[in-house]
Amino acid sequence: MAYRKGKVTFNYTGNYTDKYGKTYIIEKSKVKTDYTGVMKINNIWRMVINGIVDYNYTGTGTNNFGTWYVENGVVDLKYTGTYYEGDKAHIVEGSKIYVTINKNTTEVIKINDIWRMIIDGTVDYNYTGIGKNNLGTWLIEKGKVTFNYTGNYTDKDRKTYVIEKSKVKTDYTGVMKINNIWRMVINGIVDYNYTGTGTNNFGTWYVENGVVDLKYTGTYYEGDKAHIVEGSKIYVTVNKKTTEVIKINGIWRMIIDGAVDYNYTGIGTNNLGTWLIENGKVTFNYTGNYTDKSGKVYKVEKSKIVL
Repeated sequence: MAYRKGKVTFNYTGNYTDKYGKTYIIEKSKVKTDYTGVMKINNIWRMVINGIVDYNYTGTGTNNFGTWYVENGVVDLKYTGTYYEGDKAHIVEGSKIYVTINKNTTEVIKINDIWRMIIDGTVDYNYTGIGKNNLGTWLIEKGKVTFNYTGNYTDKDRKTYVIEKSKVKTDYTGVMKINNIWRMVINGIVDYNYTGTGTNNFGTWYVENGVVDLKYTGTYYEGDKAHIVEGSKIYVTVNKKTTEVIKINGIWRMIIDGAVDYNYTGIGTNNLGTWLIENGKVTFNYTGNYTDKSGKVYKVEKSKIVL
């Protein structure tokens, strides 16, 4: 109880400092021993514990406006940084605690309505690079995710990411033009050493040592598969033992053991019939007789063998 002129008035509400400098929070003459939190005392935000102001307190405290970092008894509304408390890291801006995490946390976290990079429990306000959270992988620019950047980003380890509105396109795997070179992207990251096949809206391509050079013509074997390639584009994929007349890039050609013979002249078959191939292709122009190297004579009409 607070006494005034020898009696409890039950009328006083405010603060009272005794002769020892101890300040109490009073409501209707009773000390608010049930209150612990941050309170404005003589225009200074301070920590109150069980109704008594702690002028030496350093730690965290709450009120109706949030949770705060109190240093040496004062919330100065200026402190920005991390306050470590055991295994906890309190992320503080303007003395207000926005997030409390484990001190070892490295993650992209929303702080005061801005997504920032946390490294070992501390905000790096100057960070530019890649960071992750449960929502995805992000490009952070000068300490924050802007949600504005679309393009490529290469980090200090020369790892190149494909970015759309500041988010790495981890859902994209395929061929993409990177700095005017067609390359293979796997889960949003450029693979500069990749050799194999990749697709995009224009088709399926042969990628060699990280590049689609648009010059390669031949067969790329992958296990039992034979990919028939012209100008680095894969037109047909067949079994590697295939010997057949197949349409490649608009021209019917002779495939022998999974590879195109561009110089072949002779007879070949497919499910449409038996054909005369001249200098690597079915011309559909030849009508007459054709004698193969064994001496067998074929009757030909418009390049098709008449049986």
